[in-house]
Amino acid sequence: MLQLHGAKVETVKRVFCIRREWPNATLQKIVDILNAEAHLTTQGKMFTPTQVKRVLDSEDLYRGIYSYSGLSARGQHEAIMA
Repeated sequence: MLQLHGAKVETVKRVFCIRREWPNATLQKIVDILNAEAHLTTQGKMFTPTQVKRVLDSEDLYRGIYSYSGLSARGQHEAIMA
């Protein structure tokens, strides 16, 4: 089950906010912004492009949708993005 709280939720939302504001931004640019704003990973480290890509690739999950093998359904977890 997806369990993100407080600052982690805000970090995920910030990643998607940056993507909306600068749709052509590279993963490294998003990383640079997150790190400059002192966002940290769940391990308490600075972000890397791979981690940002994983967040972006998990958009449906953050919207409360579970997808597997081409099928999608509402997940049992609480959506953190509208």
